[in-house]
Amino acid sequence: MISSIIRTLFFSFIVIAGYMIFTTYGSIAAPLGVSSGVSSGISSDMTVGAVHQSKGETFARNNTISVAYAKNKGDMVGAGEILSTGKNSSMTVKFMDSTIMTLGSDAEVEVDELVFDPKGNAKDNHIIISLAQGTYYYVSGKIKKENVTILTPTAAIGIRGTELAISVDRDGATSVGVVKGAAIMRARRRDSDRDRSYDGGVYIDLGSTGRIEKSGKISKPFGGVDLTGDEEIDRKIPGVAEWLDHDEEHEGEELASNEHNIESDDDDDDDHSLRGEKYDDENHEVKDEEEDHDKDYDTAENERSRSDDDDDGDDSDNDDSDDDSDNDDSDDGDNDDSDDDGDDDREQRHSERESRDSDHKDS
Repeated sequence: MISSIIRTLFFSFIVIAGYMIFTTYGSIAAPLGVSSGVSSGISSDMTVGAVHQSKGETFARNNTISVAYAKNKGDMVGAGEILSTGKNSSMTVKFMDSTIMTLGSDAEVEVDELVFDPKGNAKDNHIIISLAQGTYYYVSGKIKKENVTILTPTAAIGIRGTELAISVDRDGATSVGVVKGAAIMRARRRDSDRDRSYDGGVYIDLGSTGRIEKSGKISKPFGGVDLTGDEEIDRKIPGVAEWLDHDEEHEGEELASNEHNIESDDDDDDDHSLRGEKYDDENHEVKDEEEDHDKDYDTAENERSRSDDDDDGDDSDNDDSDDDSDNDDSDDGDNDDSDDDGDDDREQRHSERESRDSDHKDS
C-alpha cells in the first residue's frame, strides 16, 4: 500500500517537473533566427538590420560559425556578424535606425554595438561600426550624430549629419570624403582596441577629404571629395554617376565611330575591287587599275609614235640626201655646160691663130 502511494507520488512529480520545464524553456526555440538558410546562432532580439541590396559574392561569419555563409538581399544581420564582399561585389545594409552602409568590392564591416530604442532615452542609443580594408559609403540614420563612431585600423571617425565616402587601404591608411554634413577624424592610439581613447583630430568640412596614414599622421583636409576608385561606391556621390555615364557614352560613341570607319574602309576596299580599283595603304591613295592599264597603253602608244617619228625623220634625211644628189647632178650639168663653152672658146682661138699664121705666110 505504502509502496503504491510512493510510486504514484514519484510519477506525479516527474509529470509536474516535466511540465514546468517545458513551459519555462520550451519557448526558447521559437526566437532563434535563421538568416540565410544557415542558423547564425543569433536571436531575434539581437538583430541590428537587414541586407537591403547584394551583388556578386556576399558573405557573413560570426563567433559561432567560423565558416563564412551566404548573406543575400532580405537576410537579417545580427550584432557581432562580420559582413564581407568578394571581388567585383557589393552589399548594402540598412540598420535599425535607418543608417545605411554600402560595402564595395573586397570589403569587410562588423557592427560592434548598436543600441536603438526609439521610445527610450535617445542618449542611450549609439552605434559602433568597425571597417577593415575596402571602400564604403555611409549614410547616417536616426541615432544622434555624437553617438556614432566608425572605426578603422588607424582612425576613429565621428559624424555630424553625414554622408561619407570612406576608403581603407591594406595597411590601414584611411581617407574620408564628406559628401554631406561634416566629420571629425582622430588617430587611434596604438594601445587601444575598441575603446574611445583617441589622439588629436581634424574637422572635415562638406566637400573636403581628410586622410590619416598608417603611422597615425593626419594630413590637413583638402578640397574635393576624393573618389575611392570603386565605381559602385563612387556612383553614390552626387554628379559622379552622370560623369561616368557621360564618359561611357562618349567612349561608346567613339568605339562605334571607329567600328563604322573600319567597316567603311572595308566597304571602300570592296567597292574599289569591284570597280577595278586598288587602295595604296602606304600612300593613302586610291588607284584605278583600268586607269593604270590605260596609262600603260598610252605609254606604249607614245613609244610607238616616237619610234614612227624617228623613222619619219630618217626618211626625211634620206629625202634630203636625194635632194642633195639632185643638186649635185644639176651642178654637174652646169659644169658640163661650162666645159662645153670653154672648148668652143679654145677652138675659136685656135682657128684665129691658124688664120693669122696663114696670112703671115702669104705675106
